[in-house]
Amino acid sequence: MRRKTIFVVLLISAMLILPRFVLPPILEYYVADYLEQEYGGQVRVTISTWLGWELVIGRLRAITIKWEDVVVNDLRIASIWLSGYNVAVDVSALLKHQQLIYLGAERLDGIVTVNEVDLNRFFWQQLDPEQHWQIDLTTDYAVLSGTYFLWQMDWHLSLVGEFSIAKPAQILFIPKEFLVMETRVPALLLELVSEYYTLIIDLRSLPIPIQLDWIELTEQQIVLYGRGI
Repeated sequence: MRRKTIFVVLLISAMLILPRFVLPPILEYYVADYLEQEYGGQVRVTISTWLGWELVIGRLRAITIKWEDVVVNDLRIASIWLSGYNVAVDVSALLKHQQLIYLGAERLDGIVTVNEVDLNRFFWQQLDPEQHWQIDLTTDYAVLSGTYFLWQMDWHLSLVGEFSIAKPAQILFIPKEFLVMETRVPALLLELVSEYYTLIIDLRSLPIPIQLDWIELTEQQIVLYGRGI
């Protein structure tokens, strides 16, 4: 009788304890594998749980995703960091069909970092295939500068602008000043040029949707801060 009681206690203990250590690594693998297969890059996923059994129904106490060198809508992103609390996913779709379906979260924070060099490649691909212009980032603003050879001389042009949030997951580069040889030109010319050099960065296709809240410019980087929708 005593041996049977001990066996039952051990069995119950194992059922309560083992899922907490066994299930998180399994879901971490499936989430990372899905993201790398669908979007590329290198992904590290950390999932924490209460008892472990709640993972079976897709409830995650907390999840952190560190994603590097990923391409979204032709834009190479240096890093994506996501941290969620009380997150819900469709675990059946993840395990059976290798699809990550995000259902919501009590809280989800995100940081997206894009390097200046990749922003320029994206700009050239989208708007300037001849690469006349180059984006230079500073802590205060962004400058789109270029040189054109006309009338036997080089003309140095600059569009000084800012990035602004247009939609929940879209940002625009909007020129504010147009300088020719360091001389400000009339607003009418700025409007004409801006029509051709308004850059749109669209992050709506991320598998976990975020709403952008604010933008930070640093030397050679643009950092986007957002939260889950």
